[in-house]
Amino acid sequence: MADDDPEMALRRSEDVAKPIQEITLLDLGRARATWLLGPHPYAGEGDAANQRQIAHLLVATDHLSAALATSSLDLDEHGRLTVKTDGGSTLVFGLAHGGGAIAWSAISTKIRERNNSLAPQQRTNLVIVAGARNTRTPSVDDLVREDTSGDLIRGADTIHPIFADDYLGRPATDLQSAVEELRR
Repeated sequence: MADDDPEMALRRSEDVAKPIQEITLLDLGRARATWLLGPHPYAGEGDAANQRQIAHLLVATDHLSAALATSSLDLDEHGRLTVKTDGGSTLVFGLAHGGGAIAWSAISTKIRERNNSLAPQQRTNLVIVAGARNTRTPSVDDLVREDTSGDLIRGADTIHPIFADDYLGRPATDLQSAVEELRR
């Protein structure tokens, strides 16, 4: 990535890889499968394209970490990123990469399917999305029912994407403002 973007050469790889340093190999494979929207519950390291997509998401999490002034970043076995800010708040993000070929509408469908397979307290409604082909979000999220964010049984229905590609070259304050707006 550093060959394509000079800003990437300035990032320290230890900082970018921080979220995956403490995770087991099995959990990392599960996270990769989730992030790459794969059909299987586990994904190996894969080819150069898959490695690039994972690196893209890790760079996005590094940018998010800087924007939110985080005190810690933790990954779980479902590939969710838990962010604790210096201000004391905790946010949980899903991660997804479209590979440059999948539109946001298809990515959001896969995220909903993944959320529906999890217990309500494990579902994520904030999702860092990279490599989406079309980032236009429809004005209507669900035609059948209203948002059930406070529902203890179903959990959150509305998915709020943060399109990483829109923020990588911009100041961290832009990303911080976007996340704060989505939390309201």
